[in-house]
Amino acid sequence: MLSEVIQRAIWGSKYYFSLIENRECHELARNYDINEEFERVYLYHIRKTGGTSINHMFLSLGGEQGKEVYDSLSRSRNLRIISNDKIFVG
Repeated sequence: MLSEVIQRAIWGSKYYFSLIENRECHELARNYDINEEFERVYLYHIRKTGGTSINHMFLSLGGEQGKEVYDSLSRSRNLRIISNDKIFVG
């Protein structure tokens, strides 16, 4: 399977995505229903523009404190976490 080859090739990289986590994220994203037009929301945080509060508010949409989600995201090996069935990628 190609994804397994890619997975082995980047095992030493900090951007390692496990097949189990990929499958779980795929299933969660498939059931997202923000409204009739959109399935995803993207937030692009431009540093040094005063957007940290907005960034943390966005990250708190999973029900946890935004700062906690941010800290977990920054420690994540692949910069992706799941917070109460919401997928966050940093």
